[in-house]
Amino acid sequence: MSTIGPGAALTLDALIADTSLEEVWVNGPDQVFVAEGGVSRRVYMSLSALEIRGFVERVLRTTGRSAAVFPRRRCGCLCLRKL
Repeated sequence: MSTIGPGAALTLDALIADTSLEEVWVNGPDQVFVAEGGVSRRVYMSLSALEIRGFVERVLRTTGRSAAVFPRRRCGCLCLRKL
């Protein structure tokens, strides 16, 4: 069972390392969710744009891709590109 709960000092790395979690997704700086035991729930943590981007870059490095942020687009999306 996960030890994730309100007030815990969490990082994305800690969530990924938690073997009880089946899935972790980030919809925004204050919108982090996990799936555990087939049940999805929100994790109460706040991430900076720098934390999110740093994590994405570390993960992508292993795939031969990098991230590009396009803040002028309406979506403010994070796009992936090959290195």
